[in-house]
Amino acid sequence: MIWKITEAHGKYTTRYCSGAARNDGGKLRHEHVTPRKVLIDRLLNNPSGVERILQDAIACTVTAEEHSRLSGVREELCGWDRYSRAKIEVIDRAKGK
Repeated sequence: MIWKITEAHGKYTTRYCSGAARNDGGKLRHEHVTPRKVLIDRLLNNPSGVERILQDAIACTVTAEEHSRLSGVREELCGWDRYSRAKIEVIDRAKGK
């Protein structure tokens, strides 16, 4: 379910992307801003909060190298904080910045 929600507008045409991914035609990755494991744990611990929890089911298209950097960020960081720590510039395609 989480995959389908985050791929609603395409696997690599997500609303959010890194600056490098926007300009890179190479190996892109569909990255979950809040890791799926975190979302699943939240859903299991609070099933009645499904609507609020799934608001965090957001994807960001990144390069393969950026995906590796994000994987190296410690697990207690979540959401956009992971991207800040990995020094990844994120662009909101809907707002153009």
